Amino acid sequence: MVTHRWEGVKWRDTEINVLKKYFEIEKSIQELSSILNRSEMSIRMKARDLGLKRKIKTKTRGWKLSEQTKQKHKEHQLKDKNSNWKGNRVSYNALHQFIARYKPKPKLCEFCGKEKKLELASIDGKYTRNVNHYKWLCRGCHTELDIKLGFRKKDNKGRFIK
Repeated sequence: MVTHRWEGVKWRDTEINVLKKYFEIEKSIQELSSILNRSEMSIRMKARDLGLKRKIKTKTRGWKLSEQTKQKHKEHQLKDKNSNWKGNRVSYNALHQFIARYKPKPKLCEFCGKEKKLELASIDGKYTRNVNHYKWLCRGCHTELDIKLGFRKKDNKGRFIK
């Protein structure tokens, strides 16, 4: 038997057998803790060491909500109904996350049709929440679009200027 830094007292074989037995019949950690007179952390760690894979039930707290109620709560937190909604005054990264969530990523570039790593690109240069103003482009097409829109410029040797 191994003593771990998180427990001072070694586990006896009878305790291990009790843990396995009650673990199979899905006793909660709190119940096992009172039966074995050990901490909940000790029980979790021993169960992990023994390879017991089932999640141990914990007592639920608060109200249990129906699926219909959960769906209503979710709908009330979407987009402009959420109290933290910023509209178009959102950061560049947050805007791209929003667009990526609502515009499905295709397998092919929307301009050249090649199968490459894709990036979200604003096709009109305006960063708004309008999903139709964005395309999934490969890096080459994205660069060409940025040059056309004036976001990137080249010097006389063909290198990009920052």
